[in-house]
Amino acid sequence: MFIERTNQADWKAISSNPVFEVLRISSKTIKLFGDYMKKRKSALVVSESLIVKQEMRRMLGELYVHNVFEARDFDTAAETSKSKAPTFTFIDADSDPEMVLKLGSYLKSEVKTRIVFLKRKGTFNKGNDEGSISVLEKPVTLNRLNDVIHPTLSFSALIAEAQALIEREPATLEFQL
Repeated sequence: MFIERTNQADWKAISSNPVFEVLRISSKTIKLFGDYMKKRKSALVVSESLIVKQEMRRMLGELYVHNVFEARDFDTAAETSKSKAPTFTFIDADSDPEMVLKLGSYLKSEVKTRIVFLKRKGTFNKGNDEGSISVLEKPVTLNRLNDVIHPTLSFSALIAEAQALIEREPATLEFQL
């Protein structure tokens, strides 16, 4: 309705404002989001805890990852990862340490998947988003999980895109209150 009520001169002035350009980029990103989501993503959650598996399934569902497989031990996880080839494998690091190490090395050498370790204490690896191994600390938040699942469409990526635009044209930005 706002656009319908403005005349062409006003619309031209509004659309030439760099702040509006940031909004246009956001709109463009949202339009691309639908196409990006059509790419099927799947996940394998390996944990001995039923609560961890349920919470991961719920959060992954909110991020449009609907093919979520669950495993409790090494054999089930290895079989599922080989047959289903999930895009992401989430391994609860609080499970049996021997199984976690064995599964991590197996997946790294045998299966093409992004491995994400869920640790109780640790840090999110901001610099290694493009690698095949990531670490998330518990409790896992939806924003951090989104940064791993959809790195190009995450809130962090949107802010970085807006900051790059502001740095390119700092002199022309005028904020009117």
